[in-house]
Amino acid sequence: MAYFDQMRTAIDPNATLEDFISPGSEWIEIGKERKHVKSYLGDFLFSPARANSPVRSLSGGERNRLLLARLFARPANVLVLDEPTNDLDIDTLELLEQLLQDYEGTVFWSATTAPSWTTWSPAPSPSKATAAGGSTKAAWKTG
Repeated sequence: MAYFDQMRTAIDPNATLEDFISPGSEWIEIGKERKHVKSYLGDFLFSPARANSPVRSLSGGERNRLLLARLFARPANVLVLDEPTNDLDIDTLELLEQLLQDYEGTVFWSATTAPSWTTWSPAPSPSKATAAGGSTKAAWKTG
């Protein structure tokens, strides 16, 4: 299980982006694929030049994007997302949508308001769950 924390308590502001994603290594294993950490950060819209920047230099939205990068770098068959869209720009929201559509596990989504794309069609085998607070309703989809 992997957890996205809206409070960003898992962030070490003194780490570089590269060390935050892959401590002590220039490489990261994503599923069965080995990838250079700068390339992986590029998948999450960070330029190679920013890989050595300290996390404290990031905006709130960039910090959330970095947390998403770490979340999807970890092997997990369940994702728990607590307000994952806070402070995200349109490009990152589209990236998150694609990542969730491609994700082959179960997703629990907690948000005050659910984005319009939370009714995606799941991949053939996984379960997708959306749970929302406030006045929105929870939805469960299985595939």
